Amino acid sequence: MKEDVCQKAFDLCVGYLSYRDRTELEIRTYLEKKHIDGVVAEQTLGKLKYYGYVDDEKFIRNACEANTRYQHFGRKRLRRELEKKGIPRDMTDRMDRYFTPEDEAACLALQFDQAEKKYAREPFMKKKQKISSYLERRGFSYEAYGSRLAHLQADAGEEAAEREAGAGELERYFEKYARMQSKKGYTGREWRMRVTRNLMGRGFGSDSIRRAFEEYEENQDNEGME
Repeated sequence: MKEDVCQKAFDLCVGYLSYRDRTELEIRTYLEKKHIDGVVAEQTLGKLKYYGYVDDEKFIRNACEANTRYQHFGRKRLRRELEKKGIPRDMTDRMDRYFTPEDEAACLALQFDQAEKKYAREPFMKKKQKISSYLERRGFSYEAYGSRLAHLQADAGEEAAEREAGAGELERYFEKYARMQSKKGYTGREWRMRVTRNLMGRGFGSDSIRRAFEEYEENQDNEGME
């Protein structure tokens, strides 16, 4: 009778393991929910370990390999996930054998690029905060990603300088073409269309050109009030 109970417990566990790997704690919890006697549960677990069906060391290795390929979490998040599955805290350090600093750096690069795209339209400071929170939730420390944020800030500064330089260039060309078309005798709508074509020929976008006209008209109004 006891052999039948043991075989039933073993068969239950094999079916439970068919979906994914399980830790020793998960197997114990599962057998407890199935109301399997404690002695039988331990015998069943011993048999599963003997045949290699349950192996916490192998579970850690497989989790690390899957993370490197698919989830791309950082070390802190991966450790939490292992502990949630029942890996004892004193065993989680073994993940260092299978998840190297180089593996984490590769995961960070992928996650950082994804975060940068996700928050690309945010204002810079908000973008920086959201990227930082995104990476923290995925288990990366500031020490790991801080230098990337610094480069992002430097890039933002360069982009701002480029925009400022572009704005100055637009202003110079606008004045040039506005005078040129006025000297040719064009006014009103025709003058505006010709200046617009001149500026677009220089590679300026329609939004920038519209703002240049608005600024020009505002200046004209101010001069008329003086």
